Order: sequence, then C-alpha cells, then structure tokens
Amino acid sequence: MTEHARQLARFLSGQRWFGGKGRAIASVETVDHASLDEASDTRLAIVGVAYADGDREAYFLPLAAAGGADVYDALDGPDPDFCRPLLAAIRGGAHLSTARGGQLRFAPGVPRFGGRAPEPLPGTFDATRVRRIGAEQSNTSIVYNDALILKMFRRLQIGVNPEVEMLRFLAEHGNFDRIPTLEGWIEYRAPDGAQTSLGVLQRFVPNHGDGWTWMLRELDLLPGRGEGYSEGGDIDAHMGAVTELGRVTAGLHLALASSDGPDFAPEPITSADVQAWHLGITVRLDRVLRRLNHDPHARAKPVQELTSNVLAEKPRPREMVAGLDALADGGTVKTRIHGDYHLGQVLKTADGFVVIDFEGEPLRPLAERRARHTPLKDAAAMLRSFSYARHAAMRVASASAELTTRDSPLATWERQARRAFLDAYVGTCRQGGAHFLPQSEDALRRVLVALELEKSLYELEYELDNRPDWLAIPLAALAEAGL
Repeated sequence: MTEHARQLARFLSGQRWFGGKGRAIASVETVDHASLDEASDTRLAIVGVAYADGDREAYFLPLAAAGGADVYDALDGPDPDFCRPLLAAIRGGAHLSTARGGQLRFAPGVPRFGGRAPEPLPGTFDATRVRRIGAEQSNTSIVYNDALILKMFRRLQIGVNPEVEMLRFLAEHGNFDRIPTLEGWIEYRAPDGAQTSLGVLQRFVPNHGDGWTWMLRELDLLPGRGEGYSEGGDIDAHMGAVTELGRVTAGLHLALASSDGPDFAPEPITSADVQAWHLGITVRLDRVLRRLNHDPHARAKPVQELTSNVLAEKPRPREMVAGLDALADGGTVKTRIHGDYHLGQVLKTADGFVVIDFEGEPLRPLAERRARHTPLKDAAAMLRSFSYARHAAMRVASASAELTTRDSPLATWERQARRAFLDAYVGTCRQGGAHFLPQSEDALRRVLVALELEKSLYELEYELDNRPDWLAIPLAALAEAGL
C-alpha cells in the first residue's frame, strides 16, 4: 500500500463505525470524491477497502487535512465549517460532480404526512450550534440547533437505504405521523448509474430519551420493588404508556401495509417463505447449540445450569419453529417491516412515542433489509426488548437463578407489559383490517413463540461474541419458554 493508503487504513481501524476491525486489510483506495465548496480542504470521499480474504467494503468519509498532512474526520468534533455548508447543500438541492465522473446529489425532503405539513423551520434558519451524537456505532449523526439531525451512513451498500426509502414512503403515502419529519437526503450516483445513499436529514424530535432509557427509569420507580409488586399509582400510567406503544407499533405496520406500489405492496405468504424462515432459524439453532457445547463463556459457573438446561431439551426448539406454519394459510400477507425494532428504536415524547432508525441491521445485506416479512417479527422483537429491560433492571445479569424467578415484582411487570402491548397491538391491527395477522389467537401465539425463539437465538450469538456478561438473559428466555 502507498503511504496515503496506509494512513487511511490506520484511520479506519480506529473508528467505532468501521466494520473490519480485526481483519487484515490488503488495500484501501479512494473510489471517488468531491469538494463541498472551493474554499474547503474537505473531500467527500467514497473509500473502498479490500481485505486479505478477498472481501470488499465501501465507506463514506468526509476527509480533511490538518496542516496539509494528518487526515481527520470532518464529522468528528464536529467541524462546523464543514457541517454548515453540508446542511446548506441539502436544503438547496445541490448537485456536485465528482472526480471520477459521478455525482453527489443533495435533495430537500417532502416534509408532510399524507398532505399535512408540520410546522416549518424559519426561512432564515441558521445552524449556529452543531453537535455530534456520541452514542452511535454504525453511523454518525449531527444535530443542528436541536432542530435538525443529519445521519450519515458510513458502511455503504449500493441501493436506496431503507431509512430514506421508508421515511419517504411514510411521509408521502402512509397515514402515520409517529416518525421524524423527512427534511432531505444525500446520495451518490456512480459513473455507471449505480445509486448509493450517503445520509438522511430529519427534523429533530424533542424527547425524554429513547424507549430503553425511559423504560429503565420507569422500572426503577416501580412501587413495591423491594416488598412485592403492588397495583395502582404510577403502574396504571406506566401500563398506559406501554399500551400506547402497542398502538403506535400497530399504526406503523398498518401504514406499511397500505400501499399497492411495487416496493411496498403486501404479498401473500407462501409455503416457500415459511420454509425459508424455518431453515434460517434451524441453521442458527444448530450453530448456537454447537457453540453452547464448546464456548467457555457458556460453561462459566453463573450460566452453567441454564446452558445445561437448554442443551438437554434440543428437540423442543424445533417444535416451536413449527409455529410459523400458521402463516401459510393462504390469507396472511408479508409486508415491509422496521426490521430492527426494540426499545432503543423509539423515542419517548410528551404525547407518546416516535419510531426512529428504519435502516434495519446495518451489517445485513441491503436486499435482506428491504425484504418483506411478517410484521409480527417486529412485535416479537419488542417483546424481547421488554425482557432485556426487566433483566437489566435487576442489576444482576450474571445471577442466572434470579433471572428465572417468576414471582418477582419485575417478572410480574414483564407479564403485564407483554399483555398490555399485545392487546393494544393486536386490537388496533384487527380494527384496521390487517391481513398480516393469523386469524386465530392460538395461531398468533404460536407464531410469536417461534419469532421470539429466533430473536433469542440471535441474542445468544450476539452476547457470546460481544457481551458474555449478558449471556444469562437470552439463556433465561429459552429456559422460561420451557426448553
């Protein structure tokens, strides 16, 4: 590699959003780039990374040079002299020619919900305050004056990012306003015409934190935490909020099922779909069981008993997966879904909840993130998020015995929260004429069991790879399911 390529490789390896940590980088090259304005040293660059194993990835980098030498990320800090012109380019609909014959296109959004416009920003809006949100890992978000938020996608895939696609659809066609207002987006058009989303601009939503933070705060205030669960007081208000979350989730799914366009129209669930979903869960199940047999984290003393219980009941998960068969009844449809739905993907606002982050799981292929599925996959994922909140609130993630205590105040809370969420979700969906739910309540229950199993298996792999101290939570979910 050249010195410039080595410098880029070192820079990339130090970024939280870089997906190639621990992999041997063979080469790095600037695929294309453009200057935001003539007065700036910053380059909006598409960087290609080739790994020693032959795999390749592309990343978006707004690169600047300090003193003409050291490369730094203009979104770190961030650099207001870069971020302000970037916002102006989006709001002005600028088009920039790139060095290799491509284009960077900046598009102002269509800020409306079914024809109803939100409160406009001042025509002379001046982004005097610029800050970066520090918690993200796969993207970088910049907030302007606590009024607009610009999410820049880092790891790129050819095609329209679902975040842009879903927000545009819901703003223009769906009767659902519990999302941020779309204010614009950025895309790269390669010389061959291939399109890649680089970023999305949204109205900033004033909030009391994301759903995860809000939920843990609420659980910390549960009456009777120490002496036994008690009804009344704040519990009624809290369960009212959980009920509202169920209604909001149903509203999202009804809106996504309301189109007859080629990219969003519902499609019948076929036996081939169900077989493919079966296979995906079964392959993951076999992989997880092999890992539980050999991984030292799964055999550690705090979770040893839970692991043994799961391994002793191998046939049971396969019976649970069969619950998906109820979807192939000839009348149930698949639709576009959120795809990465959990408490961290909703904001708690003064009047309810707002759903955010529609790009799906960033490491999955774009086609997979845009694929239709049963909306119950989102619902099951939210139920699993309730379970994580319960166990996080216990502050004893490594104490496996306490995780399966079914008569604790928090266990009682989880059962009530699940019931409140599902009753509101299913009731709102059926009232809205949804065709994506099985007709019978028993079939609905069996499908949710299978989808929660799938999510628990995903969680097991994630915790084994990233947070072994949290491994007891998905193991306990399998134990509580009767495995």
